[in-house]
Amino acid sequence: MDLAEQVEILRARLVELVNVKNNFCDQEVIALSQELDVLLLLLQFNSKQTECRT
Repeated sequence: MDLAEQVEILRARLVELVNVKNNFCDQEVIALSQELDVLLLLLQFNSKQTECRT
């Protein structure tokens, strides 16, 4: 599974979790959100590295 797929899966899990918790932001939501932030940064970093190589 590539990084973009991981981001989409995690984003879907986060949306589902927030809906289940009626927009209540607890530790589980915060942890998933932080994990998503890290994956997005990695995706952006990998994208910039690819651009620099071309």
